[in-house]
Amino acid sequence: MIKNLLRTLMRWFLSALFILPQLVMAGNDGLQCESEVPLSFTKQEMAEAGFEPGGFTPFFLGMIVGPRIGLEWNDGRNVRTIEVLRALPYAGNLVGLFLCVEALSGYRMTSVAGETGIDDWRREIYFKRIHKAEEAGDFARAAHLRECSPFDTYNHPANKQTVKPDESTGLAKWRSGLSGFFIDNRVGLEREESRGIRTVEYWSILWLPRIFPAIDAAQGETMSDIVREEHLDTEWLKNDADNESTQKGVTQ
Repeated sequence: MIKNLLRTLMRWFLSALFILPQLVMAGNDGLQCESEVPLSFTKQEMAEAGFEPGGFTPFFLGMIVGPRIGLEWNDGRNVRTIEVLRALPYAGNLVGLFLCVEALSGYRMTSVAGETGIDDWRREIYFKRIHKAEEAGDFARAAHLRECSPFDTYNHPANKQTVKPDESTGLAKWRSGLSGFFIDNRVGLEREESRGIRTVEYWSILWLPRIFPAIDAAQGETMSDIVREEHLDTEWLKNDADNESTQKGVTQ
């Protein structure tokens, strides 16, 4: 009888050695922040909020204001008045200089969007997603979404400049400012978040190639989809994985 009990205990012990690590790994996977990839909404969420991506507006913004601005419009991100003024002949160059300084000063797109309110519509939909989880009784999911909110400047993405000094000084800093001036101010601001620059955006310096991202925007393509397809956020995702001391915060 004692032998049988010992065998049973040994089987339980060996089973635990195999099963528990799997459970821990599964738990860690479930806690990964969704903000580690660009935020996107389902068509149903957009339709419920009365937003229809694509059409003339993002095409116009992509051609006249900036190639990335039109695509981000389809993500629900609004446009700033100063960004539209940049399209003015001659005077727009002065506006462009101001926007160039914005990136040179270390501002990031997440911070600018939060301060100017151009992400309010997206923020509202995101927190509706949280409220739905709460209404369904999934409080763990709701708490997780709050913690990983991409509208929290600590989360999307974290400040990589604290671990990448080469990105905050010298040529890397000027790359952000000059790309913001010659291409699209959001390219510069998102370069500060270590987001890559597309080849078609480099060519858009010649203006005419802007028609390609503008057509994509008119067809409803979003910047978040392009970021995934072209792996534009690979650099800051890698930096985030290397930085275990990244500070987290929660905003609503």
